[in-house]
Amino acid sequence: MAEREWAVVVGDGLNALGVVRSLHAAGVSVALVARTPGAEPTRSRCVARLRYYRDQTELPQALLACADELGGRPVLFLTEEEAVRVVSEARDRLAPRLRWRMAAHDTMMALTHKDGVQQACERHGLPIPRAVRLRSAADLDAAATLRFPCVLKPGYKHDGYGARFKKAYEVASADEVRRLYADISPVLPALIVQEWIQGG
Repeated sequence: MAEREWAVVVGDGLNALGVVRSLHAAGVSVALVARTPGAEPTRSRCVARLRYYRDQTELPQALLACADELGGRPVLFLTEEEAVRVVSEARDRLAPRLRWRMAAHDTMMALTHKDGVQQACERHGLPIPRAVRLRSAADLDAAATLRFPCVLKPGYKHDGYGARFKKAYEVASADEVRRLYADISPVLPALIVQEWIQGG
């Protein structure tokens, strides 16, 4: 009889639920590592094993304990940005017990920020709408060089920003960028203004 194939999914949200369901449908046994009891994926009948952790500092140990329980070297699926950072930092401890594909740590950290994605695309000549990085009010003049409308968005995921502001703002002028920046920058000064590409 073939050895049972396990996957370990990390996350509490709908992304985790989608991965759990897809793996289960493909005949893979799924262990879920989550923070929030009662979160949507924790209630799924597709989860064969469940382990909780309280905060990100506990995630590496929770993953190692899960791998010990399952045996073998299960495949790891990360569905949250913060978990990507934690696993990337702990990769030397985790790699002997779990399998995953991940770029070098510096690359991963750059790609978890919109600013890092913008810079990587520009550096490699990949098509991406023009953008201006805002780190302080001194950077606002550069926004006038863009073609409007644009989108103003945080440079990276930030809980304080998310609690008070929209995910992104469509802005019609550099003056509108200035007004919004004055409101947002005390909470998060690292923003990006990017040319808006109309879609259908």
